[in-house]
Amino acid sequence: MNRKNVLHKVLTDSVLHKVLTDSFLIATLTGAVEIVTSLLGFYLTSLFRGLVPYGLAFAAGAMLFIIYKELIPESHGDGNERTSTYAFIVGILFMIFLTQSF
Repeated sequence: MNRKNVLHKVLTDSVLHKVLTDSFLIATLTGAVEIVTSLLGFYLTSLFRGLVPYGLAFAAGAMLFIIYKELIPESHGDGNERTSTYAFIVGILFMIFLTQSF
């Protein structure tokens, strides 16, 4: 058998087809869960409107923790300390500008 025939046999194998079909179905189901939970979250925010700012503040704090813990040390690792620090400061100032503008 030459390479072309072996590749054709592997690609048309029923096991591979089953794996691809199962992975597609699993990916689709995980997306369907997101739709259901987003509708649930929309409903719950209408019930607990006073807690939404606290939830958003918690999410912002979690993102800042990830930035400080992971991204900043990683960006300073290759000798780009000054450039990455300036980029971080410009990004923070731009975010403050956007927050105050809108």
